[in-house]
Amino acid sequence: MYKNILWKKDGPMPLPSPKPITPHHEVHGAPLLDIAAVARRLGVCEKTVRRFIARRELRAHRIGRQFRISEEEYLRFLEAKR
Repeated sequence: MYKNILWKKDGPMPLPSPKPITPHHEVHGAPLLDIAAVARRLGVCEKTVRRFIARRELRAHRIGRQFRISEEEYLRFLEAKR
């Protein structure tokens, strides 16, 4: 119940909210897509996109613990699948 409350002698004080994460990172000025966005565009599940990355069919940038795919790479992948 009091998960995000820091108790002071004057009473409860809410903790600051975590730093917001921007939805799109950029590499060389081009926006990057997350795995969920690529999966929606391709009409497949996220696990399938992760398999494409693991098989090196789809190149991705690793940012921290997450993968991001550039729009350019996404379009290259579509052309290769035709």
